[in-house]
Amino acid sequence: MMDGSQKVATAALDSLEKVRPDLYKPLSTLVLDATPAKQLAAIKEIGLMGEKAYPAMSLLLARLRGELAKPAYRRGLSELALAYFAAIRQIKPDDAETIKLFKVMAGVSDRDSYARLESLIFLEDWAGEDESKRKEVLPLLNVGLDDGICQLNCIQTAGGYGVLAKDFVPKLKKLKLSSLEQIRDAAGAAADKIENP
Repeated sequence: MMDGSQKVATAALDSLEKVRPDLYKPLSTLVLDATPAKQLAAIKEIGLMGEKAYPAMSLLLARLRGELAKPAYRRGLSELALAYFAAIRQIKPDDAETIKLFKVMAGVSDRDSYARLESLIFLEDWAGEDESKRKEVLPLLNVGLDDGICQLNCIQTAGGYGVLAKDFVPKLKKLKLSSLEQIRDAAGAAADKIENP
């Protein structure tokens, strides 16, 4: 379905209709219909299927990458990009390839703050209370502390991680001097949670 040839994509959809008619309708909309409102509805429908929609994950990830590559969204994520993030979370939040992609998007090499923030939120949910997963997220939170769009979220998450985030205390103490009251307050509260569990 992701093939550049319309003929190949259509043939794949024809096959899909026979084996997964539940996925056929929303995926055919994504592949064949360029109307944003219809694509948005299709993405949401796929997400609501939960893990049953796992075969569509590769297509959703590819479409998300394509959406993030558009220069027009640099002032914030488009509705479609947000819908892709939400659907991917609903389908299989612990998929290894998805985690790998989201770690890249949350890392220092990605210069897009909005994609970083959504990726961090995804990874924070993925890590949950699991200490080893939280340790994987810590370096990404550290990157986010230097990003104005992600900063508040990363401060609050670091505070929730308690002693695991002890290396963040010097940076949090600097952030207590921020010109933004919300950042100052959050950094103070987070540093306190880390130092006094």
